[in-house]
Amino acid sequence: MIDFSLIEDDSEKVEFMNSMFNLVKDGECTPDLLNTALVNYASISAWLITILESVEKENNDLKNEYNVWIADKFIEVRNKLSENIAKSKMPSQTEITNQVIVENKEEYLDWQKELQIHERKEGFYRRMNDMWKTNANMILALCNNARSELFALKIEDKANQDITKENLIRHNKIKKVVKNG
Repeated sequence: MIDFSLIEDDSEKVEFMNSMFNLVKDGECTPDLLNTALVNYASISAWLITILESVEKENNDLKNEYNVWIADKFIEVRNKLSENIAKSKMPSQTEITNQVIVENKEEYLDWQKELQIHERKEGFYRRMNDMWKTNANMILALCNNARSELFALKIEDKANQDITKENLIRHNKIKKVVKNG
């Protein structure tokens, strides 16, 4: 099994996933590489799902923090604007929101940057997870191809065997002994 605790940052995770996607070493896709891919598939899937869940949680937590911040600022600005205005002339929600952005420009831009980074990170891991699912189909196709090739080799080996009358008789006698055995 793979020890995922050694993979710490996103660049290491990407490098690791690239190595898992690549089933060709020295121009060949060997049965050993296919077996390794099959054995590791479930644990890598679980690892990717865990990362995706973690990133989704971080993203949701950040959105919740932003919503609290923007609501707090909205109420502050609304209260400040409504102090000297008659209730019939209250500013619209859009005007208040725009005033919040203007009064808190730097902080608002920082929030937007952070939200965008988290959205992209979540999208990235979602695509990695989708690619891994697609990779399963490729692994299965390669395994089926390898099985077919091995089966063809067995038939080819039989075709190259010495089929003399004596060998056929001896082979049939062995079969009968095993059956009656």
